Amino acid sequence: MRELSDRRPTAFFGVAHLETMVTKNQTNPALIENRLPSAPNNAVSLFADYAFPLVSPFGAFRAGAGVRYVGQRTHATNVDEIPSYVLVEASLSYDLAQLDRV
Repeated sequence: MRELSDRRPTAFFGVAHLETMVTKNQTNPALIENRLPSAPNNAVSLFADYAFPLVSPFGAFRAGAGVRYVGQRTHATNVDEIPSYVLVEASLSYDLAQLDRV
């Protein structure tokens, strides 16, 4: 059963900054000192959700939305760059345990 504290809005925030470098590569030494492939320099995410009060008609529902930014990345050779992008996400969930209460 959901506690009173579960019925408030919740927000999650994350940020990462990476400075990567290949230090060893026995197969292809030319890649040494290149940026690590597919590792973004920066990433930021924000997500919020809300659990509807149990006494409301939507009491077993939880809804959320968020946004995520993934910074520019490189290919293994560091010649080609993979552009940064933004994802927008949404969620809707239902607490099946509440079906027993109906």
